[in-house]
Amino acid sequence: MVISKAIMTFIANSKKQSLSSYVNLEVPLDSKTYITDTGSLVTLFKVHGMLTFPVANSCDNAFSEVEKLLSLLFKDKAHKLSWCFERDKSLVGDDIDVMLKSDRASAKRLNLDVEDVFEEIKRVNQEDGLFQRSFLALETTHAAESKIVLNEDIDVRNKLYKEFGMNIGDAPNPFKIIPSIINRHNAKIDEILNRFSAAKINVTALSADVAASVMGSMLDPVVKKEGFIPHLAFDAMNYKRAKGYNRYIASLKHPSSPDQTLANYVPQKLGEQLCSQAAEEVSEGILKIGSRFIAPLLLTGFPKRDVIFNGLLREITPEIPFRINFLMGHPSDIWFDIKKILVGFTKWGHPDNEAFAKAVKERNERQNLHEAYCSMQIVFVTWGSSLKEAIKNREQLITSIEKWEGAQVKSDKGDPYESFVSSVPGAMFNAPSVVGFPPVSSAVGMLPVTIEGKCWDEGMLLFRTHLTKQISSMVPLSDIQDYHLDVILASPRQGKGILSNSINLALLVKKGNTELPMESFVDVGPTSTGYGKFIQDSLPDGQKHLVEMMKIKMGDTYYNPADIQFGLDMPLPEEKGFLRNFLLMIVTDPSTGTVPANMSGFIGAVIDETYKQRFSFKSANIYVPYVNKDLDEAIKKYSASGELDLEIDEFTKYFHLRDALFKLGEVRLAKYCHTMSMPLLSDFREVADSSDIIARDYGALPAIGSMSIPDYFALKIKEATNKYSIFTRHSNRDFESAKIKIIDVKPMIDLSNAEGLVQTGIFMLLARFIACKDFVLNEDHPPMFPKLYRDYQKSRILKIRALPKRVTYDELHTTNTCKPFRNQLQFDVKEGPKWNTSIAVISHDPGDFGDLLRQATNLFVLGRLPAKSIKELDSIIGLSEEAKFVFNNNILHGPRKGGSSFYLRTVTKSGIFEQVYRFPKGPIELWSYTTEKRDMPFRDRIISKVGTSIARRVLSTVFPKGTAEDWFVAQEAKMVNSNDLQATELDNTLVDKLEEEILHRLTDDILNDGFRKLQK
Repeated sequence: MVISKAIMTFIANSKKQSLSSYVNLEVPLDSKTYITDTGSLVTLFKVHGMLTFPVANSCDNAFSEVEKLLSLLFKDKAHKLSWCFERDKSLVGDDIDVMLKSDRASAKRLNLDVEDVFEEIKRVNQEDGLFQRSFLALETTHAAESKIVLNEDIDVRNKLYKEFGMNIGDAPNPFKIIPSIINRHNAKIDEILNRFSAAKINVTALSADVAASVMGSMLDPVVKKEGFIPHLAFDAMNYKRAKGYNRYIASLKHPSSPDQTLANYVPQKLGEQLCSQAAEEVSEGILKIGSRFIAPLLLTGFPKRDVIFNGLLREITPEIPFRINFLMGHPSDIWFDIKKILVGFTKWGHPDNEAFAKAVKERNERQNLHEAYCSMQIVFVTWGSSLKEAIKNREQLITSIEKWEGAQVKSDKGDPYESFVSSVPGAMFNAPSVVGFPPVSSAVGMLPVTIEGKCWDEGMLLFRTHLTKQISSMVPLSDIQDYHLDVILASPRQGKGILSNSINLALLVKKGNTELPMESFVDVGPTSTGYGKFIQDSLPDGQKHLVEMMKIKMGDTYYNPADIQFGLDMPLPEEKGFLRNFLLMIVTDPSTGTVPANMSGFIGAVIDETYKQRFSFKSANIYVPYVNKDLDEAIKKYSASGELDLEIDEFTKYFHLRDALFKLGEVRLAKYCHTMSMPLLSDFREVADSSDIIARDYGALPAIGSMSIPDYFALKIKEATNKYSIFTRHSNRDFESAKIKIIDVKPMIDLSNAEGLVQTGIFMLLARFIACKDFVLNEDHPPMFPKLYRDYQKSRILKIRALPKRVTYDELHTTNTCKPFRNQLQFDVKEGPKWNTSIAVISHDPGDFGDLLRQATNLFVLGRLPAKSIKELDSIIGLSEEAKFVFNNNILHGPRKGGSSFYLRTVTKSGIFEQVYRFPKGPIELWSYTTEKRDMPFRDRIISKVGTSIARRVLSTVFPKGTAEDWFVAQEAKMVNSNDLQATELDNTLVDKLEEEILHRLTDDILNDGFRKLQK
């Protein structure tokens, strides 16, 4: 046998066989499995990596589970495994382009001028990031089948082929299948997925077309970039409808010539498609495929001691592209008698005779203890764009491999065509290299088991893994999660605002978006104002109104938290629940932070009675002329024409006008009348004071001391309306058309005393009302509307329901004592999936979040945590050993070159994913999001002068740190009279000076060429 193989190798070398002759895949058996030319079955898996940060505990578990898998697989001679790892820094840019492609398309559909941001995201991640991928291939042969079963299968195949009635010729052969091994193969597919799940490694079985695409990208990497679509025989033809090859062929009109074969009617063989360019050996052991030079290497001497894959990875510099493939199987081999010859694994194949003898003895002893063994071959390959580069990379790769505990490789062994194809997982399962027979426990350590993983493969929210610098994406509001609650925990100035804004931008341009999602921000300060300005500036003039930014304070703007959906006379259940929490916050006793017993039920009754009265003829709000000119003119116009189905007099009610005008198509004016129909806070007080129903049910119940619940409620409402004029009139600002709302509540936040804490809760709830009023709408609601409005609202609600939504609450610690607000937040989290809504909360301390930490589907921890916070976090959610390692060893850090780092804990439908990432940001994004008191007005002035995209490029070029702070500090130090100026005057002076300097530079003739480049 050895001689015949040598002869075959010689013939192969002399004939310079094509690569395709070594690819033995014939046709797909089903959606994920191929039949080979020998009747074996092959399935390819993608190994996405570990779901936990690779530390001692998680690695031990992963190795243990993979060892169990291999031991089980290789008890059976029928199974072979190929595990491949590839790394190529030159492909990082292409990889990022693939990740960004869908989001880029969404941005263009939405008319967002953010292409410069996409380019920068690619650039900053490409600088230090690496492209890597890993695949696993399973082959099941007929080696374990009995001769009787095989003969039966052959008889069945022969019968089918005879019925087929046509020569196969050079076509893919569907009659190679051995039916008896199908169940065996499928069982091992399930076993692989289950074992990797237990190992906390994310592995998925690839579809047949994707598997072919992956192999093509390795066999012909320039032409067949990952993503090409193969033509698979019989996978998309009429034979499926004809339910059989013979019927399909019989339906074709073809000559009865004996020269006609199946090859005339089906695509070419898969190997020929994957290897469309001819390969030639241009130097000893080096192939040229198109413009790429390929240098395969075969392992001829295994490491002298047990080793781990990461040890090899550290030796190979990131600049060297390479692929390694481990080919494994049952510990018996067709070419060797394992009882007599042991070849090349650690001490099992040491060239020293004494060591060899010891290895034989130790193997026999370990076999007696039932330790599992396997066969193993290892193939390497590197490449370059020139012969010189390929040789250089090969030399450096050989040097790195030989540092792996003395491993040895050769470049001139065997057939380079076969060697190269054997480096591709699934293409073949044998290589012309030395076969080693290691214990499975030793083999597992050599495999790429503990590579950091990822959950998503696309999206513009890009991070880099901590150890391997792999580019990883994240998708907000992802389908792989049941609901969506982001908790961002970080001390000040750790980059949490940048991270939050980046997540929101990723949602804005998420794959498939055809219009802007709904995003709201409740800020205590200007954190999200920079993001709002950035999006507003990036939209065309006709869409800038879709971004609303406001600061809640006493003034000319009024907000009525009792506003309900247009057309309703009673609030929806979700609206009533909010209003109850809002009123509970108002009546909270500052001295105790609580409300009297029975107050919740009382408020519910008051809400019902108040709306009932406001939409009854007797006590509804009466139309007041000469307040809204447009309304008066419309009434006059339609009354004169007789179209207004309503008599206008001193008793005309606003809600009657609403209905009449809506029937006439005057929706805007009807909405105004609806707003004027709503009860105010003072109306709830009046009902509590005067309603016989309320007095009957609650009048005798005490609140505080001798004061009854109705009296206590009325007093608190009166105090609120006296103190907060913002609630004394109907809403005069409409936010319905806005998609992005930035709400700054800082002017109303007061944490200095007990009354201030209640005030904080009131206005955080008001901000939530403005931010999320329409978020609650879902398909259950249209039947609750009066028939007149049902069709209108159904269309509107279904459209809103389909939109992605996100609300972000910054500085959550301000609401630690505001129980009604926290109750509302808990309700929103619970109902979020029904609303297609993601909620984000941001604060500094684990205790600020309470139960929200346990509910978080995405927990981000930025920067180092003090020991107290680590302990508190552990007590709330129960930190994994991996997370404790990360926090206790100070792995996380704040902003620095290469970006901040953070710990991410993601809860998906299939389990928990933990990883450490870095998120680099370039100056364009930093300038876009900035809210620094000098940077933001300076940026806005430059934008107003030269436009959004040019301004961002100018600022990022002149100030690549994303801030002009160094310039401002230097200039302030030069100013003689800086101490005499007020802070605002100083800031304005410095901004004026910098604006003048930048604009002067832009108009200077010397810099015109540079400015034109910026315009490009």
